[in-house]
Amino acid sequence: MSQQLQSQQISEEQHFHQGLTESLIDDLAIWLAQQLYWQPPSSNNRLAADCAHPRVVYLTLADDCGDYVTAAGMGLGLQAAAKVACKKAMGQARQLRLSVNQAKIDVVMRAAVYSPKRVALNQGLTTDESILGFACNSLDNGWLPEETLRYRLLKKNGGIHYKRTRLAIGSRLGVKNLKAKKHRLYGFTTASRYVTKSAIAQEWGHQTEVKPNVLRLYRGHNTQFQVTADVCFARARAGADYLARQIREDGSFRYMYQAGPDDVTDEYNLLRHIGSLWSLLDFYREEPTAEVKAASYRALDYVYQHIDEVAPGVLATNENNFVKLGGNGLGLLTLSLFHELFADKQALETAQGLARWIVNSQNEQGEFTIHKQGLKTGKVQPFISDYYPGEAIFGLMRLFHQDGNNEWRDAAVAASQWLINVRDKGKALVELEHDHWLLYGLNEVYRVSPQPLFIEHVGKLIKAMRDTQHGADSPHMDWRGGWYNPPRTTPAATRCEGLLASWHLLNNHPDLTTREELADLQQMIIRSLHFQFQNQFVGEKLMYLTNPQQAFGGFHSNLTNWHIRIDYVQHSLSAMLAYWRLFREQGKYD
Repeated sequence: MSQQLQSQQISEEQHFHQGLTESLIDDLAIWLAQQLYWQPPSSNNRLAADCAHPRVVYLTLADDCGDYVTAAGMGLGLQAAAKVACKKAMGQARQLRLSVNQAKIDVVMRAAVYSPKRVALNQGLTTDESILGFACNSLDNGWLPEETLRYRLLKKNGGIHYKRTRLAIGSRLGVKNLKAKKHRLYGFTTASRYVTKSAIAQEWGHQTEVKPNVLRLYRGHNTQFQVTADVCFARARAGADYLARQIREDGSFRYMYQAGPDDVTDEYNLLRHIGSLWSLLDFYREEPTAEVKAASYRALDYVYQHIDEVAPGVLATNENNFVKLGGNGLGLLTLSLFHELFADKQALETAQGLARWIVNSQNEQGEFTIHKQGLKTGKVQPFISDYYPGEAIFGLMRLFHQDGNNEWRDAAVAASQWLINVRDKGKALVELEHDHWLLYGLNEVYRVSPQPLFIEHVGKLIKAMRDTQHGADSPHMDWRGGWYNPPRTTPAATRCEGLLASWHLLNNHPDLTTREELADLQQMIIRSLHFQFQNQFVGEKLMYLTNPQQAFGGFHSNLTNWHIRIDYVQHSLSAMLAYWRLFREQGKYD
């Protein structure tokens, strides 16, 4: 039984995978394309010969605008079960006048009936709703994991949200009362294939092992990619387009978008606003458009509204009456870039005011002594961020490149020395924070102050990241290249950013490393990008979304959560853009 079912209390277990192979399920996807008149008809002896075992097949037909139908069929053999599902689904599609451009077929592999005790408790039914489907009374009367994510059909405690399930798909299930304790509740896993009317777009790096219009899926997404500079640029462009669309007329972003139900939350974070604006503007450098420039300036005006003068010539970002070192540091990055691109004098002067606050908070040893301070009270908060100093160092160096003020450079060098010689002194690799902002900063600092301790620390951080990146022994194939259990999009993206900055530094100083070490570092980066590709809403990942056009290009939180936050997009956009800049002259990597 799959890991998702092994840990549950079950009273009955069923296997449907006898005789099934990857190629046989591929044949079923090809057969489906023929049934939908997307490919010329042909006979398939292997598929016709599969008639000795009971099969359960779910079929989803969808347009490109967020509408879909799902139906299931049972029968002896894949083709017999699929014919039942196809007849149901095509009938529903005709009733809805659905313009079918894409389809997905799910073959049930394993299933289990939950014990009455577990059903009555209605919690902990699964630890991963993105893999497990559920059915009521019969295995052909259920819903798929993607539907669970779209409609949020599970509670936080892992129990079924019966009201939402009834409202979302109750009519399809044909059960008046969905309280599972009155029915047999199944959990099941599937093998999936995605089929499109036209060939799969190659710009996203998808590898089509079966046919040009067929993808093998795991957890609803493709898992085989070619990681190339061109693919990274296409995905970065889609991320930049997503960010630009989120900027409102008042300059604020639609900060958190729940792609499943098509909702925007009310929460906000000024630092992430500033960082996201920086990544958007950084892409604008490569593909300038009037629309993105106008949107960026609206977002910049929003930043200006949250900057206060706290002393003559000294400025502070203001979020809920607090100034944060990280806010000022990211402010330097963004405002310096505005000046670089547009010769914007106001942006430069504002950045210089923010830098004065940062330098004023630095003691003689190079430590930034204030990470958060009340603007009205002046009280320094005990809060310490591992990442704010790196943001400040990177920002100071970018401002130094704009105005040539050695004060900013010297402050960045001193802060880097303090972090290495004091904060991180004596720490084991497992104790080091995977600080991508510091790696960004050290890439800049070493070029003006080539001290061996900076390179040594870069090497330590690379090793710390390498030791904790998921590899071939991961519990799930789509965890590879990520970090944490389960892995998340942004930790992979931020580490990728830091690794790319490190590769850039080491590649520019070949005396500091070997070709083999650089090649190994590049493979770490490629694995991280591969993981991130799986979490971007493009291609097959748009199929079950309520509003696919709105989510397009966004990066969602993790493999089991479809929420998009602007900083999730920021970091993957920055990583993919950096890869394109560094490796656009190289070939492809699988």
